[in-house]
Amino acid sequence: MLFRSKRRSNVSFFEQNFATFFEPNHFIKLTPTSSDPLVVLADGLKRFVAAGQLSPSQADDLLAREQMGNQLIINTISVPHAKAEVPQSYSVFVIKPEPTRKLKVDDQVIKLFVCVLVKPDITDPGKIFTFIYQHLSSIATERLDQINSYSEMMTLWQ
Repeated sequence: MLFRSKRRSNVSFFEQNFATFFEPNHFIKLTPTSSDPLVVLADGLKRFVAAGQLSPSQADDLLAREQMGNQLIINTISVPHAKAEVPQSYSVFVIKPEPTRKLKVDDQVIKLFVCVLVKPDITDPGKIFTFIYQHLSSIATERLDQINSYSEMMTLWQ
């Protein structure tokens, strides 16, 4: 019973605070220049760096983890993640590639990148991934094609 109560409180925490981790300027749409998901991810992260939303080292950390084969893919959504110094406990950035090219990682189609940075001193960094998994695992992939803005992306977390 305590375990279920703890899990509910974790979900409640993320539901209440997700907008502070995923700010409106943390969503971009991108026309892919390649069918390689790493190239598309790098291009999106460069845009966040150019806009001052990410530091170059944060972008490099996310890319390095992905290049090591540390990919988390949930229901056609790639979830690049790394530890980094961020203002809050977590920072979430979303890159929505236009469907002009088919992106795949190990035969899994990628329709969206949800990048997560976790402050290094977080005791249990996996909690946010449980929350993300619970919200994204059952979404119809056709619905992801219709996500074109921050507000549409936020509907997935409610």
